[in-house]
This record gives sequence, structure tokens and C-alpha cells, in this order.
Amino acid sequence: MNERRSSIHSDNRDDDDDDDQLLGLTTESERQHERMILNTIDEPTIGINATHTKELSDTEPLLDEIGVEPPTGGAFMCSNVPARYVVAIWAFFGFFCLYAMRVNLSVAIVAMVTPQSALNQSAQSCPTPIKNSTGPPQKYEFDWNPTVEGAILGAFFYGYLAMQIIGGNLAEKLGAKWIFGGGILIAGILTLLTPLAARIDYRLLFAIRFITGVVSSPGFPSAAALWGKWIPASERSTIPPAAQTGANFGIILSTPLISYMIEDNFLGGWPSAFYVFGVISCLWFVGWCFFRF
Repeated sequence: MNERRSSIHSDNRDDDDDDDQLLGLTTESERQHERMILNTIDEPTIGINATHTKELSDTEPLLDEIGVEPPTGGAFMCSNVPARYVVAIWAFFGFFCLYAMRVNLSVAIVAMVTPQSALNQSAQSCPTPIKNSTGPPQKYEFDWNPTVEGAILGAFFYGYLAMQIIGGNLAEKLGAKWIFGGGILIAGILTLLTPLAARIDYRLLFAIRFITGVVSSPGFPSAAALWGKWIPASERSTIPPAAQTGANFGIILSTPLISYMIEDNFLGGWPSAFYVFGVISCLWFVGWCFFRF
């Protein structure tokens, strides 16, 4: 009897152990199921984050290409002006200086060289008397022949062509700001030396004009590098063309101004065409250096 009771108790214990094991397995399976659900929820979030991170990494270079600039332009009164406008305004006056120095010799040479009609007069012909003259006759310093005169006028463009191709590469390697500004500074100094060179020897004048063309040549390529750095892509069709109109103003305004200065005998007549624009170009470079761009 006792043995039967003990066997019944042992059977009950075994059943309880089995129930506990089943309950433990059920609890463990529920935990695993919960973990699977949590992992399933987290995976899309991770994927979204990864996709978002990838999109940001893909977008960052595009922002660099647009040319995001500092909010201010640098120094003095332009400290509250966006940098791209400061660059454009100073580039406008830089192009003005470049083209004023480009055409000044073409205008001044009329007052420098004796006209060919006077050189070709023969002793057998009588000069035509000048009537209604309001001033003394024009005095010319040089009697260059047409070949020399043409070579001097073309010297600038020979040098300009020589550096046109590599000007952009120099701007990328050495910095567009200093290639653009340095070219204007050197051209200004050479322009100041032009009257002296002309009086020494026409070959020296040819060399001065040739080098002036060389240093002026990177103007447009280096400006293009400045536009790529400072001008947003959405404004590159408006701001750069507006800045480059300085070249047109340099031609339009300098031509009558040079004629007036020569007629008025300002600074000795024709040398004023070189002194005035040489000084303006050097002063422009001083201002160009003070701005942080």
C-alpha cells in the first residue's frame, strides 16, 4: 500500500516536472519570438538611416560644386555684402583696368608718331597751309615707319595669345585671386614704364607691350575659376556676364578720356594715357588684396 502511494507521488512529481519544463519552453519561445519582432522593427530603421546617410554623402559634393560662400565679403564697407557680389564688383573694375591698358596705346600713338603724310612729303611739293588753327602745331616725338608701328601695336596681342591656353591651369594651381590680381598689378607697372621705354628704344617698348599682353592673358580664365568657387550655379548666367562688362566699359570710357587728356596736354600729353591707367590699376590691386576671398 505504501509502495503504491509512493509510486503515485513519484508519478505526480514527474508530471509536475514535465509541466514545468513545458512552461519553461513556452516562455523561452515567447522571448525568442519577441526578439524576432524587435529585430524586424529595427532592420528597416537601420536601412532608412543608412539610406539617409548615403544620400547625404552623395549630396555633399554637389553642394561643394555649387560654391557655398561665407556670408560676408571681407573688409571695410563691404563687410555686410555677400562675398559673391564683392567678387563680381571688384572683377568688374579689374576688367575695366585690363582693357583700358589694352587700348591706350592704340589711341595715344596717334599723338606720338609723325603722320606718314608728313614723312612722305617731297622737297618739290609745297605743304598745304593750315588755316583756322586755334593752337600751336602738334609736336611728335617719334618717326617710326609703318612696319615698326604695326609691330608695336601687335606686341600686346602676341603676348596675349602666348598665355591664353595655360592661364586657367595657373589659376587652379596658384590661386585665381592672385593670378587675376597679380596680372593687373604687373600690367599697371609696365604701363607706367611705357613712356620711358618708348623714349629709350622702340624695341624696349615692344618688349614692354609683349609682357603686358602675357600678364593680361589669364584675366578671363582666372575669373572663370573665381566664378566656379564663389558664384552659385543658379546665378552663373547673370553675375559673371555682368562683371565681365567691365571690359566693354574700359574701352568705351578710356578712349574719349585719353583723347581729352592728350588734347588738354595733361601730364605732358600722350604719356597721361599710360600714367593715369597705370596708377588706377595699382590702386585697384591694393583694394583687391584687402578682401578675404
